[in-house]
Amino acid sequence: MSVLFVFYALVLVLAIVAAFGLYKLLAPLGKMLRGSLLVVFGILLILLWPIPIHGGFTFLGGALYDELSRWQATQIRQQNNDKKQQFVEHLKARFKGELGFSVSEKLAENWFRVQVKGNGHGWYESGSHLLWSEWLPLPSSTALPSLQSAKARCAGYPPAGYWSLSSEAENFLLWKKAGHQYLPKAPGASVSYLIDTHTQTEMPVYASGASSRQFSVRCVARSAGAPLAGYAMKNIPLAEWNHFQLLKSLH
Repeated sequence: MSVLFVFYALVLVLAIVAAFGLYKLLAPLGKMLRGSLLVVFGILLILLWPIPIHGGFTFLGGALYDELSRWQATQIRQQNNDKKQQFVEHLKARFKGELGFSVSEKLAENWFRVQVKGNGHGWYESGSHLLWSEWLPLPSSTALPSLQSAKARCAGYPPAGYWSLSSEAENFLLWKKAGHQYLPKAPGASVSYLIDTHTQTEMPVYASGASSRQFSVRCVARSAGAPLAGYAMKNIPLAEWNHFQLLKSLH
């Protein structure tokens, strides 16, 4: 402790001597400018004031900078968490609730043809707890349909609000569960969309078909047991996801 006391006493003496010498050196500049420069010198002295740490010294300015950097990093993490939570809440609005149905025919161990409450028939897969609609045509156009128009087509499918445009993750589950053996094939090109909760983005996905001008959508609804927001990329193992995308690129 005595060595540290001597060290700080020496530093303080040197600072006073330097300040006095600077004050005398700047005498021709006038009191106001000389005072301002001395204030700047004092601030620099404070920032460069040595602080003992384990095994050596650091500077007060460096410690303050580290604290500011940590605070900024904490704020950025909090903002990212807030954005992610807002995106999750946005996804939960895909479905108004669980859609009721009754089984009319068993197609396979996990696939069923069902009667949908407030609508006609559909298909149900017991592993994902998702219901699938028939293909719904979008208005013909020479331009690619927008994601908003594709979403709106499913959102309005009766009973309105209970259906959502299928995500790529849900299409993966359809493929994994061999759903294409039981559900009708797309009559032309199709639209689905990619949900990435990591980057909080939604992107339309267009699949070619027999007709490049006629697009259709297939909608999903959730029953008890399905996630409130449906399925997104985060719900699919990366290796299986990459394999699915590779197979799609080969067709």
